[in-house]
Amino acid sequence: TSKSVTVASVPVKSITIIPSEITIGVGDTARLSVVFEPLNATEKEFSWSSSNTRYATISYIAGSKDGLLKGVKVGSTTIRATIPGTQTTASISASCKVTIVEKYTVVFKDWDGTVLKSHRVLKGSAATAPSDPIREGYTFTGWSTKEDAVLPEYKPGGLFDKNEDTVLYAVWKNNVTA
Repeated sequence: TSKSVTVASVPVKSITIIPSEITIGVGDTARLSVVFEPLNATEKEFSWSSSNTRYATISYIAGSKDGLLKGVKVGSTTIRATIPGTQTTASISASCKVTIVEKYTVVFKDWDGTVLKSHRVLKGSAATAPSDPIREGYTFTGWSTKEDAVLPEYKPGGLFDKNEDTVLYAVWKNNVTA
């Protein structure tokens, strides 16, 4: 004899996109995830969409239901995850506010021109300097946009927030007194 087992369907009550708000650079990507409520929901089919694909696109990550967000152009848009409605249920959706900004490059150089750190930073964010460099006979005093600076514009451990492509040079004080 065989018995048939009926598995009860657990409907989704709500969904949330994680994160609910994000800022990325043009050309950057980020992962978005959907959380279902209740967690044991069985009907988890949904679709991703962008309110304006000129600014950001969203696609499924292979082997996952997570979304791959890509910044296309400076601006803002809304990404939605939507579970379609049926004859007896309304559609359910969640949104993520996306801001796409420019990026800039900050290069930190030592006294001899050695690049200590170079990285791309989102506009509106601050670049973090590398660990303080070491030079025999000198004390590191900070960073300057001028190669031959005597006084630093930015102190060690400080944040640089000029928001444009920039080279910062290590500023040194000679420990030898005449």
